[in-house]
Amino acid sequence: MTAAPYGKEKGVRFGTTASLVGVLTEAASPVSSDRPAVLFLNSGILHRVGTCRLHVRLARALSASGFHCLRFDFSGIGDSDQRRDSLSFEESAVVETREAMDYLAKTKGSKRFILMGLCSGADMAHDTAAADTRVTGLVLLDAWAYKTLGYKLRRYGPKLLDLGAWRNSLRLRWRHFRGTYVDRRTSVEKAEGVEYDVPKYVRVFPPRERVANDIQGFVARGIQMYYLWTGGLEEYNHSGQHRATFRDVRFGSLLREEHLPDATHILTGLSHQEYVVRNVVQWAEQFNEAERQVAPERV
Repeated sequence: MTAAPYGKEKGVRFGTTASLVGVLTEAASPVSSDRPAVLFLNSGILHRVGTCRLHVRLARALSASGFHCLRFDFSGIGDSDQRRDSLSFEESAVVETREAMDYLAKTKGSKRFILMGLCSGADMAHDTAAADTRVTGLVLLDAWAYKTLGYKLRRYGPKLLDLGAWRNSLRLRWRHFRGTYVDRRTSVEKAEGVEYDVPKYVRVFPPRERVANDIQGFVARGIQMYYLWTGGLEEYNHSGQHRATFRDVRFGSLLREEHLPDATHILTGLSHQEYVVRNVVQWAEQFNEAERQVAPERV
């Protein structure tokens, strides 16, 4: 099946010092300024193409459906220059995402925005939505997740009846007691007299209470949310865990929550990438209608 044609693509510079670099994929057909534009945020050190070029595929598919899309690099990533101030990454990422919105507001007349990100990109999308009321939609992949009773039953329940797991646990405890246990996961590898440190990325989840307060605000503003978790995030193991985590939040139809347990964290599988592209486009196409339905309930 031939994909629908997408709009014109061009490289752009923006920001207060024109230090940020991105690629704008214009909507394939004329759209009103009331239709949200889509911004794609970096995941870790991955630049604007996204994991396995997912951002490119999504931007073009959304463009074909009538959305302006901007995938850009945070400062110090990809082609964007380093910042010359003392802002932390968490602070500068929010500032720069808002500058990207300002750019689209000036050049395309966009008034509302959908933010999409994976992992740290999801974190920054969440924080920007909390800071800027122009955000009316979120697509978050492997966002923050918190362990619930349902999580623990699925995670640890089967092991209670697994005799092999009990034997391994007792064996490890005995080795710890005797002082003969070596953790090979954290040991430094040596080869030909050279020592190698394994780089580690530490992602700190904020307190659940802070996230709950933010999400209450999202619901009050009528923000449409599409959350999807892969099997690559250890803290999430079943569909519905997010609603259960924040059971006091009346999401209603604002939240779409999905789980792809067979997918890797960076969505290396082609079928999983296709699933994400297909369903994000479907969700976005229904976006305006869904917003009209919940608009009377906004505060």
